[in-house]
Amino acid sequence: MGRYKDVIIRGGENIAPAAIEALLEPTMGHLGIQIVGTPDEEGVAGEVPILVTQKKVDFAMAAAIRGVVVEHMGAACAPDGVVSLEELGLEDYPRTPVGKIQKHKVAALVRAYREKRLVKTVSLPHPEKFSVGNGVRQAAEKDILDHLVRIWSQTIGIYDEKRHLPPDTYIKTLPVDSISVMRVRDRVAKALGGNTLTLTELAQGGTIREQAVLLQSRTQTSGFTTAGSPAAEVKKEEETSKAPPEIEIWCT
Repeated sequence: MGRYKDVIIRGGENIAPAAIEALLEPTMGHLGIQIVGTPDEEGVAGEVPILVTQKKVDFAMAAAIRGVVVEHMGAACAPDGVVSLEELGLEDYPRTPVGKIQKHKVAALVRAYREKRLVKTVSLPHPEKFSVGNGVRQAAEKDILDHLVRIWSQTIGIYDEKRHLPPDTYIKTLPVDSISVMRVRDRVAKALGGNTLTLTELAQGGTIREQAVLLQSRTQTSGFTTAGSPAAEVKKEEETSKAPPEIEIWCT
């Protein structure tokens, strides 16, 4: 299982980095893999596992790595992202005098790196400005779709600037659990000024494109909900209470 202090606690589930590393070592060992935990920026999962590699990996390899973990250990244990030492500004892992990797230092560097890459909040037109044919509505629709594609792709750990999930990807085909869906909900709200979909709509809402259309229609009819407002907090609390319970397991 590895050292207890390295254990990652994700939504009440205990994830042993050593178990994931052992799974990947036979086929991915040449990448110099380490698993570390970093805080979930939405505060939903607590911590999430991140895969760190000595060599930079491309989109296809990152997706393959996550797929192996999902298949053998479940979505909860799958890396939330892949970061190379090059992206962290390192040539090698920080080590002790006897050559042992200092995971706590790696985790701190990964945390700082991820904080710089958070989805930024965008300003969308006020609902009264949406009108067919003026170009503003079309631009806003594309903006919403782009954000949903990026957020869903980031959530399953395969997003980069050039490659991501196709807009017509069916959500039910993605390897996600209830914690992942809750994180998507909060990321959408953060990116779109408080506007988001319910957990049920996100988990069962057809394709990413269809979710974008639904979200777009909602902003036109009900306007924007200010993030942090009493109404928004009540709605968030109600949805959270309806979320499927997580099973406490060990990813070992």
